Amino acid sequence: MNSQRPSSNALVLSILLLLVIPLAACTEARPGPQAWIDAPRDGSTLPVGGPVTVIAHAYAEGGVTELLFSVNGAPYQRIPPEQPGASFTEVALEWLPEEPGEYTLGVTTYDAAGQASSPAVITVLVGHPVAQISTPVLPTTTPPTVTPSAVTSVPPPTSAPPPTAPPPATPTEPPPEATVNFWADAATVPAGSCTIVHWETANVQAAFFDDQGVPGVGTFQTCPCATEVHTLKVLLADGSSQVRTITIEVSGSCASPTPPPDTTPPPVPEPFVPADGLEVSCRTTQVLNWLPVNDPSGVHYYVTLEYQVAADQWEEVDQWGPLDDKQVEADVDCGIYYRWAVRAQDGAGNTSEWSEWYHFSISLN
Repeated sequence: MNSQRPSSNALVLSILLLLVIPLAACTEARPGPQAWIDAPRDGSTLPVGGPVTVIAHAYAEGGVTELLFSVNGAPYQRIPPEQPGASFTEVALEWLPEEPGEYTLGVTTYDAAGQASSPAVITVLVGHPVAQISTPVLPTTTPPTVTPSAVTSVPPPTSAPPPTAPPPATPTEPPPEATVNFWADAATVPAGSCTIVHWETANVQAAFFDDQGVPGVGTFQTCPCATEVHTLKVLLADGSSQVRTITIEVSGSCASPTPPPDTTPPPVPEPFVPADGLEVSCRTTQVLNWLPVNDPSGVHYYVTLEYQVAADQWEEVDQWGPLDDKQVEADVDCGIYYRWAVRAQDGAGNTSEWSEWYHFSISLN
């Protein structure tokens, strides 16, 4: 009977080894901080001059202490989590691109030990000044939980599967050719006399008259006392640009004769942001931005904001003016439907008509 004991001991040793190996596998190093950018999407095209809401998530097992938002590799804003010490958090911030171009946006997560995640990076193209901006409504994300156990590790949040290879590209028609026309009613005028500069563009991303964003078709009245040079810059569909110039030559002096009194009102300004029909995320303030107009005697603006009480009933929220800027910040409430309009007044007291009403709503969340 003693001859069978070595066989039993070997069996017990084999069972112990099978129990120890899974325990050793469970002691692997836990993942470090991680970051994701949910909106805007990588490769998105965004407008010029409007705020962009950037939404990101962060995870750190030891607690998220800070997120660093960067633009083109340069730090832009540091954001603490709403709940300090939470292992999973969501943040939202507003970024205002100042000019057209390609931008690289990044988010880095920092944990309580000072360890940083690899940056989450996307690339966006800023170029169309009249595109509407929609803020995506994201589904509620459940943070990972840690079950107390001596042998259980917490996996990182599940990432989306890698995209499948795109289908073979099919031949497409080339984009329509851009049209750019720029002229003046008179290229030479007596001092103090007026002329009108015109521009017409089509199939372009954006147009800028004297470095100011303008609609694709428009006019500018000038009554110069000295020679003036005006420029029209257009951003083409392929990202390149064209610049046209017009020189208004002036003869004589403005000292005599005296120009007639100014009785012409300035052009009606056009609301820009928020665009008509736009729904924005829940917030307490909203910037109202319009396209500026010009007048030889100078221009200032008046703005009115109303909210909807019933189907065909509106009540005034506030009025602003005279304003020298091209935007104003208004107090708003979540879940409310608004409309706003703007008009211009020149230095001679001539007032334009009100613009058409632009409607927007503030979501409940």
